[in-house]
Amino acid sequence: MVTVKQLEQELLREKQSLQESTTYRQQTAELALQVLKTVQNTKPFLSRESAEKFVSRALPSADRDQQLDVAKMLHVLWTQKKNEQNYSGEFQRQLAERKKSRGPISFVLTK
Repeated sequence: MVTVKQLEQELLREKQSLQESTTYRQQTAELALQVLKTVQNTKPFLSRESAEKFVSRALPSADRDQQLDVAKMLHVLWTQKKNEQNYSGEFQRQLAERKKSRGPISFVLTK
């Protein structure tokens, strides 16, 4: 079972990795954290549709596109965490090793 705390930790990691990305994407992560503070469990994020409904109620002042992006972010993170819980120990170690050797991700401007 995926917990609110797990999603919050994942969003905080996501926020750290987005420091070099667009302001919009950073705002989306911040809004997603705000939404997580209003829930007791992760049930609203089981499907994209229920996430959209919940986020639209939790963030009524945000524009519709931003609400949809926040809902998508929360649903995708929930799905990733759920899938990770089903990985074998060996596979989890391999993923952790790949992440370590990958290093930080940054954007490079090209012409």
